[in-house]
Amino acid sequence: LKSPIGQMYHQFYGENMLRADVCNSVEELGQLLDHDGAIGASERNAARIFNADHCFFVTNGTSTSNKMVWHHTVAPGDVVVVDRNCHKSILHSIIMTGAVPVFLRPTRNNFGIIGPIPRGEFEIDAIKAKIRANPLLAGVDPDTVKPRIMTLTQSTYDGVLYNTEVIKDVLDGYVDNLHFDEAWLPHASFHPFYSNFHAMGRSRERPK
Repeated sequence: LKSPIGQMYHQFYGENMLRADVCNSVEELGQLLDHDGAIGASERNAARIFNADHCFFVTNGTSTSNKMVWHHTVAPGDVVVVDRNCHKSILHSIIMTGAVPVFLRPTRNNFGIIGPIPRGEFEIDAIKAKIRANPLLAGVDPDTVKPRIMTLTQSTYDGVLYNTEVIKDVLDGYVDNLHFDEAWLPHASFHPFYSNFHAMGRSRERPK
């Protein structure tokens, strides 16, 4: 209460909310780092609901989640396949991990609205051609390169959705990890309308 901003904050939120603030070291609530207690139980329940093997809650939203996926998966010099219409957290991940990107280029109409990535961009021969043309990979034989990860924005800000099963069929076994950034699509698994248009549906054949 010793600064004008602090007073405004206190007046807006009130005394009780500030007194109720607790950190994640309260054992009864569980730990984000240990995945125990109520937090651990919630993570296991979320994994069940979304048909995932595991679920880990993360602070700082999908941006940090994307970076965690990349830091777990990608090492300096790895070739990565990335949607050119990706979220900036993926660009940050490329910079932080020291990866070498090749981009899948989406369509764009006369109004500047970004559309879907054409089917041909996902073909292995098309990706190898991008690797061959990349100046950061000069002299590298594309046939010897196995991309570490493919990250695709699913859905985009304009509502573009991809059939994930088609993409899995094309790239499974060629790309080590398929990463669908579904920050805008958490509801997809709860309605049959979306069927194959999200990454982790039930009764799906597991990719390699």
